[in-house]
Amino acid sequence: MQVTDSIITKYVGSAYKSINNDDDNSFGDTLTNLVSQSSSNDNPSNSNKIDTVEKFLENLNKYGSAVTLININQQKIDEKLEQKRQELMASLDVENLSDEDKAKAIASINETLEDYKKQLEKEMNEKRMAEQTDKDKLKSILSNL
Repeated sequence: MQVTDSIITKYVGSAYKSINNDDDNSFGDTLTNLVSQSSSNDNPSNSNKIDTVEKFLENLNKYGSAVTLININQQKIDEKLEQKRQELMASLDVENLSDEDKAKAIASINETLEDYKKQLEKEMNEKRMAEQTDKDKLKSILSNL
């Protein structure tokens, strides 16, 4: 999906109307309408992006923002873990090891991946906490004005 000025203008205009007229259209409804409109105008090469956006909207409506964010972060962690697993398997040349050495190598890889997973989760939690602290500071500053 290519975001164009016309799409942004339509969204801003509809959001403004919604705020001023107390329409029942929510942000999700507006975004869904925009995706539908733009999907009819896009070429087939962008259909993958449109499917991704539609899946995101579906998950957002089904699970809510917090669970959707947790799922996205978990997917990122899983992708990084799989990439790291492939790198470790290749660097240790596991396929060409004897059965005993292969078992030891896989156990070592699994242990390394567990440590790596804990590190990634810690980094994401620290990032989330820092963002929350920044938001709280901003709210405090704005409330004092």
